[in-house]
Parts: sequence; C-alpha cells; structure tokens
Amino acid sequence: MKRKLIYYILPLLIIIACSEDFTDTPAVGALSDQALQNAQGVDLLLTGAYSALDGIVNNNGGNGFAVSPDNWWFDVLSDDAHKGSTDGDQQELFLMETYSFTPANPYILGKWEALYGGVNRANAVISVINKIEDQDFTEKLAEARFLRGYFNFELQKIYGNPSFISAENYANTEFNQPNPGPIWSEVEADQQFAVENLPDTQTEPGRPTSWTAKAFLAKTYLFQEKWTEAFSLLQDVINNGPYGLNDEFLANFVAGSENSQESVFAIQFAADDGLSFNGNVGSTLNFPNALGWCCGFYVPTQDLVDAFQTGPDGLPLLDNYSDTHVASDYGIASDAPFTPET
Repeated sequence: MKRKLIYYILPLLIIIACSEDFTDTPAVGALSDQALQNAQGVDLLLTGAYSALDGIVNNNGGNGFAVSPDNWWFDVLSDDAHKGSTDGDQQELFLMETYSFTPANPYILGKWEALYGGVNRANAVISVINKIEDQDFTEKLAEARFLRGYFNFELQKIYGNPSFISAENYANTEFNQPNPGPIWSEVEADQQFAVENLPDTQTEPGRPTSWTAKAFLAKTYLFQEKWTEAFSLLQDVINNGPYGLNDEFLANFVAGSENSQESVFAIQFAADDGLSFNGNVGSTLNFPNALGWCCGFYVPTQDLVDAFQTGPDGLPLLDNYSDTHVASDYGIASDAPFTPET
C-alpha cells in the first residue's frame, strides 16, 4: 500500500517542482518594482545609486583598493607616484606599476565591476521612474541620469570602448551588450538631460545641480577635443555659477571646509562607519607612511617633486625641470638625519 501511495504522489511532486509559479513571487527581502513606484521607493533606489560612488558594490571580485573614486592608483602607472611598501605587498599593484599586468589583474577587474555596479544602480532608478505615470519624478530622473553619465564617463575614460547598458537592458537583464566604439554620445545625452532638469541649487550636499552637470558636460567635451563647446560651457560655469576660490588653499584639505565654494561635486562619506578612515575603504592606502603605520603606499616620485620648480619669472619649467632635483626626504628613514641633496 505504501509503495502504491508513493507511485501516486511522486508524479504530483514532479509536476509541482516543474511549475514556474514560484517565479511570480518576489524573493524574501526583495522589493518588486511595483512596491518601489512611489516617492519613498525612488529615493531609496537613488540613495543606493549614490552609495556606489565610493566603488563598494555587491559581489565585486576585484581588488578592494582599486575601486577608490579618486583613482589614486592610476598615478602609480605614471611617473607621479611609486606603489610604495614592498614589491610583494599588493603585488597586483606592483605588476601595474611595472606594466607586467594582464587583463585579469584584480585592480583592472575591481574598477570595472565597481563602475558597472554604479551604472546598474542608476539604471534601476531610471527603470522604476519610467514606469510611474501619475507622478512627476523628472528631477530625480535627472539625478539618476547624471550618476549614470558619471559612471559611464569613467568607464569610457579608463577602458576605451565599454558597452553601454541602457535602462531597458537592465530591466531585461540583457547585460551582454556589444562595444563597437566610444559611448561619448550616451554620456553627453545623460549630462545634457541633467543640465536641463536639475535645479540650480540643492538643499543637501552631494546632490548635483545644473551647474554641476554643465561642468561635467564640459569635461566630456574636453576629452573629445570639442574645444569650442567646452569653452562656452566653462565660461558660463566660471562667470555665472556659484563657484569660487577659497581664501586659503589649505581650506581644501580640512573637514571644516567640506563642500565649499571650490567644490563642484563631492562624494559624501560617513565620518566613521567602523570600516576605514572616514568610511572611504578604497582610499585607505592613499597616503604616505607619515605616522609609522604599516606600509607607506602611494609615495610621490622625485619627478613629481621636481615638476613644481619654477624659473626666475615664476613660470613652470616645462621642458627642463628634471635637470635639477628639489631636496626631498625620499628614501630616508623617518629616524634618520636629513641631509639636503646637493
């Protein structure tokens, strides 16, 4: 009797197991698009898009220090900075510095995934807003498109010809897109939309304004050598925008002057969330070893120091600055006496 019962129940279990009804039920802890199609839902998604500016996104398989939004480690590929520490410490970055890297290097992968993570979060906002018919979220849409333009600008600048992932691609999980050429036109379109639909001022720091968008659009023009378009926009930003120089240059480097008149767009970090210095995980190695901690990454080169030399007229020595060296403490232990170089 038990065997017969199993014969009857087993086909029923197979039918239930093969049913696709479970796909209609949102996963526990996830919110459907319908639940997010309101002011609170849009703001939550937009906050998530802003949070991707620090490069920390889910399931990033690359190096955690590669995602820093200030791109500090790119200086290591130039003649401006040494990796610092020892060759075996963060060896992936040593391979970048010595141009011995492959496309699988975790620094390359980490930055790539962080930027596309930001694109996806911006697309999530755009996708939900596009489905809302009875409310006006134009300003929030402009913020999301500014962020998408920012992430795509970085992808284009760093990787050359990245794939453009549209909000429609995102909604349909169509991420395997071709990369036939530059995506400058898509970046321009997002930034132009932001110029036309963002307010001139924002009550909260960290949110872009129309002036922010104009500055970034001008930067996009500069990278394409569209000098006339860039000049016109930058003149407008300089002459009519809310920006200016601080009375003291040092003010740019103290907490009390954050989001000052010199700031066109600044990523906001928590004062201390327990993860790293000022919450900026990716930039943890972005300082010399001046306090006796650990390793001493991101060490300025002698060439960078020499480049600040000027002639008797006060102008930079563009062609022969490296003929002489500025005295520096490079290569000297912190407890060693300093002897100026002759």
